[in-house]
Amino acid sequence: MIKFQHIEYLAGLTLLFLFLLLFISVLIWKKKSIRRIGNKTLVEKLFSGYSSRLFRLKFILAFLAFFFGVVGAANIQIGDKMEKVSRKGVDVVIALDVSKSMLAQDVQPSRLDKAKQLILRMMDQMPNDRIGLLVFAGNAYLQMPLTVDFSAARMYLNTVTPDMVPTPGTVIAKAIENSDQAFDPKEKLHKAIVLISDGEDWDNGALD
Repeated sequence: MIKFQHIEYLAGLTLLFLFLLLFISVLIWKKKSIRRIGNKTLVEKLFSGYSSRLFRLKFILAFLAFFFGVVGAANIQIGDKMEKVSRKGVDVVIALDVSKSMLAQDVQPSRLDKAKQLILRMMDQMPNDRIGLLVFAGNAYLQMPLTVDFSAARMYLNTVTPDMVPTPGTVIAKAIENSDQAFDPKEKLHKAIVLISDGEDWDNGALD
């Protein structure tokens, strides 16, 4: 079975017909121009470095390059059959508190760095899961949608600082609400939110 991931890109192949028409038009124009000047063989000798064969070869190469470029962008996929695969992992959104109080060093090297270390250890034990990362303080922002790319997750985690959420405070209710919105609403199972905070909450909606 052959299919394309982005079949809409194949519309670009219609440009090949325009290129072909343009090429044919140029060839006809060249022939007419040469006839008006004189004998074809003599005229072509006047133009040093010009080769009609080389001109055609360049067009063919450009034509094929564009064709395969469009097909490559459409991402052709080949398979023998559709196979139903049972789900093995869960979707986990980690909501990380990045308020200023997380910079306290009562836990070495700091509360925030200790939390990052915890998340990294969690990732090592989640080979079949998808992970998302949300940061919050006085507001909450989804930093990374659910993904199986744990290398990207580690990269995002390393860039997390309190400066990412300029609004002061620790609004846990907003973190929970935005984390829930990161999940597929059609999926009723296999979902978890891991909330990591130093417990300082400036609103009363977290329990609700």
